[in-house]
Amino acid sequence: MADYLPGEPSNAYAKRNHDEMLRVRGDAIQAYGTVEQALSILVAHLLNTVDKEAAGIVFFRMTSTWHRNQAIELLINKKFGDRFDAFWHGLPGSPGKPKTSGLMALIRQLDETRNQIVHWTASVNITGPDDQGRFLREDALQPPNIWANTSALRQLKVPDLVEFSRKARFVAGVITQFVIYPKMSGDARNPWHDIFRLPCIYPPSVSHPLAHKPDAPETPPQPSDA
Repeated sequence: MADYLPGEPSNAYAKRNHDEMLRVRGDAIQAYGTVEQALSILVAHLLNTVDKEAAGIVFFRMTSTWHRNQAIELLINKKFGDRFDAFWHGLPGSPGKPKTSGLMALIRQLDETRNQIVHWTASVNITGPDDQGRFLREDALQPPNIWANTSALRQLKVPDLVEFSRKARFVAGVITQFVIYPKMSGDARNPWHDIFRLPCIYPPSVSHPLAHKPDAPETPPQPSDA
């Protein structure tokens, strides 16, 4: 929940929070679009066609993500057999060891959350007042049935949308690398050789080539010795 900036009036505070929600919601939708573009290119690769436009026509007519994902799974199996099963589908569990999911599970998670981001209703949580008598607000998305029981209401807040975008761009990047992997050579190919034979998990390890790198803290101005 955002704090007031020094001297910020309540209307400016409300607009700043609302604008931030609009920004991250739009960025999340754009990030999901990168996943769809990557999947479209993957389908062209799996069909062994250089005509990405034709593959895109077929891909983007599949409006059901369930059928789309099922088709991709079948094409992967047809092209590669079980060679990359762990990467795409994870590994089964065993006594004392839970199942490890793969990339398809991440894609399905993104599909579900994308629908929530697009169709859920913008709402505002109000708390306070703070020690200066001001009410604090937190913009969020929630299921559109506002008359439902809200005792256990699930919401998507700004940090959730930021994390969704980060996850979507990771998935899009991994899919892209999978497509170009056969053409890699030397040092560029080496890390992906192992990555594509293990379950694709998120968040990835810090050593993963596509792991998120935290923004470096801004360095405050230093006094001049002059």
